[in-house]
Amino acid sequence: MGKAAVTRLRDTLKDELKLLNTLNVLKQIAIAEYQYLDSERRQASAFLRVLRTFFRFYHEIRLEDSLFVRNPCQDPAVVVLTSDEGFTGNLNAQIIDRAARRHDENPATQVVVLGRRGALRLAELGVPAVEFEGIGLPLGYSAVSPLKPFLLDQYLNQKIGSATIIYARCQSFTRQTLEESRVLPFHEADITGADDGSLGEMPVAPRGLTIIEPDIRKIVDYTIALWFGRRLYELFWESKLSEVANRSIELSERHERLSRQRGRTLSRYFRASHEVIDAGIREVFASHAQGLRTREEEE
Repeated sequence: MGKAAVTRLRDTLKDELKLLNTLNVLKQIAIAEYQYLDSERRQASAFLRVLRTFFRFYHEIRLEDSLFVRNPCQDPAVVVLTSDEGFTGNLNAQIIDRAARRHDENPATQVVVLGRRGALRLAELGVPAVEFEGIGLPLGYSAVSPLKPFLLDQYLNQKIGSATIIYARCQSFTRQTLEESRVLPFHEADITGADDGSLGEMPVAPRGLTIIEPDIRKIVDYTIALWFGRRLYELFWESKLSEVANRSIELSERHERLSRQRGRTLSRYFRASHEVIDAGIREVFASHAQGLRTREEEE
């Protein structure tokens, strides 16, 4: 290798160092963002306890004929939560592939996607989808406003018979899993978390002392709609946390790969530099020896 090669390798080392520093900064930002989101995450435990107490009346009022509980439409809908942020391509791909398979299995499935990148990928796969804006920050409850009325309108007008959310769930900072959560129709297990739908031991409202106005059916349907919006909000948080954690892991992996690559570049640089130095030393000695021979011949 010549001096030109050494110069190129030196420039490459500078570029790799700049990129390493950039990746490290982005990684630290992602970690800090995850810690902030995790600490600010809204918990619905108190809200759900209130709903559990309310739905103690579920069997007594017998609302099995409510559309929220039983919808005659058989066409399902899947909602996919994707990210428009960088370094989340693998996570997006898994979510989109799951939705595409669901559509291939049943072409009547209505696909709803949050995120421009996810919408573009579904279009490439030939899957028609209704597009909504991706989940941004800060993540307030208003984030569910566009999606909630759309799904409720489709469901209550019997254009879809069920709705399932496909998203990435953040089990921990280093572990994200692909999950599906059915949010429509409503079932007691959605409130209790019990597979058998049992509400367990709960206080029973005294008969004759409860005023229900204007209509018990409207109250229950309204409360289910409240639960539905809150459930969407929780899933949005799960998806956003998973996105940030996945981005941090992806940045860490790229930083590690680039560090190994820089080590190889550094080894090539030292080898090339030594070759140039050795060549220079040989040239100096050869020139010195030639000078000695010339002086001897002149003498």
